[in-house]
Amino acid sequence: MSLDEKRLHRTVRDQDGAIRLDQALACGYSHTTVRRKVAAGEWTRLAHRVYLVGSHRRTPTVLVRAALLSLGGDAVLVGPAAAWWHGLTDRCPDVVDVAVPPRRQHRTRPGIRIVRRVVPRAASDTKRGVRVTTLPHTVLDTAAALGLVEGARVMDTALQRGAVALPILERLHEGRARRRGNPVVTRLLTLAAGGAVSEAERRAHRCMTADGITG
Repeated sequence: MSLDEKRLHRTVRDQDGAIRLDQALACGYSHTTVRRKVAAGEWTRLAHRVYLVGSHRRTPTVLVRAALLSLGGDAVLVGPAAAWWHGLTDRCPDVVDVAVPPRRQHRTRPGIRIVRRVVPRAASDTKRGVRVTTLPHTVLDTAAALGLVEGARVMDTALQRGAVALPILERLHEGRARRRGNPVVTRLLTLAAGGAVSEAERRAHRCMTADGITG
């Protein structure tokens, strides 16, 4: 197969410098060529069969892409990393949660926490080339994972931006009865339904309620 440089550059550009082995092979590279580039330091191994090409920087964005590329097309970014990918938080977590079907076998990988569950197509979307849970599902997952204070901030951000609607979060939450962290999510949704939308408003709301002030 002849080398398709344009396809290679396009793939690398669209993936922030990352490329999976099968993608490189499809562009005309051989296994020997890939090994030689890694040995020469031209390509850097990011994850299983995923490499960083040339002078591209090892950023949180490319590390998230590498995690998804290494785990296959049915892998989905979930939890706090998904919230970061959606722009609901400023910092990518050190450990990225990725959901894979329960029967898939994967080795433990540094920086990746594998969550074994099926994410329905309706609960996921493709954003900037990465399959990620939709905003409502991401908000609920992240609130459950981060707890009251940090989870409240993510939910606040999504609600205040109009990125999600409270009735949708409540409806989705009803179908997640057995999920870990559900009591925290229930409490946050109850507070939001009571009108305490932002964290500052919640604090004021609690103070006023404790003093018997309403209205």
